[in-house]
Amino acid sequence: MSVRLQAMDNQGSVGVVSYAGTVQWNGHTYPSMRAEWTGSTFNVFASGSQTCGAADIHLGTSASVTFRTPNGDNPGVSPTDVLGVCQPNGSVVHYRGAIEVSVPDGLRTVNRLRTEDYLRGVVPREVSASWADAGSGRGAQAVQAQAVAARSYALAATHRAWAKTCDSTSCQAYGGAARRDSVTGPPTQLEDYRTDQAIAATAGEIRIW
Repeated sequence: MSVRLQAMDNQGSVGVVSYAGTVQWNGHTYPSMRAEWTGSTFNVFASGSQTCGAADIHLGTSASVTFRTPNGDNPGVSPTDVLGVCQPNGSVVHYRGAIEVSVPDGLRTVNRLRTEDYLRGVVPREVSASWADAGSGRGAQAVQAQAVAARSYALAATHRAWAKTCDSTSCQAYGGAARRDSVTGPPTQLEDYRTDQAIAATAGEIRIW
């Protein structure tokens, strides 16, 4: 999946942080990095500490920038340990997969990740994960049905040529894996093991006519 992160639209500076391992770009690894738009290209900066304003070290320039972590594509990694994206309000949101910053029709930030991992950030925002504990198994079936519906809707999406969907309710309610109120704040997990189980139990299943 490719998800447009709408809060980051037209942000001239995009910072990312790793809380386990390092941020990777173009062979470089640091605890935090930042892409800054110059009007024609991106300058990429890094810092040896976890910060949203990484500017200590200039790594290079690029027409587009893709940030990764070594564990970002591993579904078994804790949601609080995947890449954190610094938000305009000072908070940090963790996303599985990679973060791409580019200029397809304005400054855009896109989360690229596996479909099943994307659903882990969607389904608990569409239903209460606690439903899975109710009804002697019937609640778990309801959550599985929602997982199939969410997967079907996501794969049918056609938001933009450069992003299949977006993270607002005008597309689908995607919140990422975890969040922090500040770059040094404690994490709050947004994924839930019960909706994860429903997604895994219906892996690859969609509703079609």
